[in-house]
Amino acid sequence: MKLTLTTICAIVVLMAALCIYSTDALNTSVTQMQSHNARLEQAASAADAQGVAEAAQSLWQDWRELMPSLAALIPHEDLDNVSLTVTGIWHLARQHNYAGLLLASGELSEHLDHLLHKEELSWENLM
Repeated sequence: MKLTLTTICAIVVLMAALCIYSTDALNTSVTQMQSHNARLEQAASAADAQGVAEAAQSLWQDWRELMPSLAALIPHEDLDNVSLTVTGIWHLARQHNYAGLLLASGELSEHLDHLLHKEELSWENLM
């Protein structure tokens, strides 16, 4: 009985640690993406082609690197929303469509804020 109680307590502690680690990883990733998005917005507002290209490239590259780890943490619908928006931003940047970039950047901000303020990470995704 004592061994079973100890085992259960250990599992609960490990799950809590996993949840804290996962939340921190998600917050760090989202903050990084928000930083790129802010630079992109600033460059698009100024119609700075070089700044837009650099910010869009950074955003795209980081998303490609972060997506596999985030896929394990967030629901697929949220992942799809961010992924489609980042892809759209990449194409708009290549077309120098600054008005479209500003709209897409605002949409990405909403998706990223949604991830930060999500009340729960799915236990199924954590396991």
